[in-house]
Amino acid sequence: MIEGLRLSEALRTSPWAMLKLLEIKALRRFASVHCYNYPWAVQIEVTNNCNLMCKTCPRLDELKRKGGSIRDMDFDTYKTILGRLTGLFWLFLCGRGEPLLNKDIYRMVAYAADRGIPGVIVSTNGTLLRGENVQRLIEARPRAVGVSIDSPDQETLRRIRNVDLEKVLENIKNFTSRSEIPVGITAVLNRENLHNIFDMPSLCHGVGAKYLRILSMVEYDSDSVRSIRLEDFDSRRYALLRKELRTRCRMLGVDLIMQKRLRDDLCLTPFNFANIDVEGNLTVCCTLPEVTVGNVLKEDFLSVWNNKRMMQWRKMLLTGNYPKPCRDIRCFRISPMG
Repeated sequence: MIEGLRLSEALRTSPWAMLKLLEIKALRRFASVHCYNYPWAVQIEVTNNCNLMCKTCPRLDELKRKGGSIRDMDFDTYKTILGRLTGLFWLFLCGRGEPLLNKDIYRMVAYAADRGIPGVIVSTNGTLLRGENVQRLIEARPRAVGVSIDSPDQETLRRIRNVDLEKVLENIKNFTSRSEIPVGITAVLNRENLHNIFDMPSLCHGVGAKYLRILSMVEYDSDSVRSIRLEDFDSRRYALLRKELRTRCRMLGVDLIMQKRLRDDLCLTPFNFANIDVEGNLTVCCTLPEVTVGNVLKEDFLSVWNNKRMMQWRKMLLTGNYPKPCRDIRCFRISPMG
């Protein structure tokens, strides 16, 4: 949980969503696949444009496969989407693109904050977190800013993201020196950064970042992803890695956000988390943006949220008969071998 956000606030903001979570955890496969709740967390892709070509991201491959075009979401469309949601606790402004490329991003953040959404989070690669963008983002009042940095050394980061690490770190230092808005750093575990991932807590501490978020790599159907995916990384190694990272983070006063197990035994994503792409399409989750179930700009949100395809998807997840796309990318949210 981000600093300053409390469970009581989540219960007050999204009571039906919290009830749905309890239902699923208690009843497991016998839980209803119908969601009487709006999602408590929504990710809105405000742009699918980006100034980087990271090896961990399948953005261009996905665009090519679905015949999409590079575009920004306009402010009116964004307002329409938020107007069709209620009881929202988390709002993640990110997706396959770099949010700070959208000229309306600061208005979008401020609009969500003014609506009283507790957890408005902007995720960025950090390259544009400079100049007037810093002050504009501070004035917009997000609850936190997440910056993606996959390695604590320049050589490794160049192989993954081809960015100047020192410049990104300088951008973060400048931001944290001017604002109390917490900054978190996100790293995706992969073959390139496994050798020095234990140095990430020190990197966070050095730039004033409040938390470190470690994500397991999703094996997208992309040549760049295949080139750096982890081979033979088992649950035992993952547990040891998490334990060491937790120890180092505690010593430095950095919060660690990391899944407890390498593979989870129950995916809750399509029950409480909605991913909406730049065109207004609702997808089954943020890791499978090509699998759409409807468009929230053309239909009532709850109608799309509970349509036949979405409920079939939920049923497969609850019963362990995991959808083929989930298995193909070896998603860390499921345990197909369990």
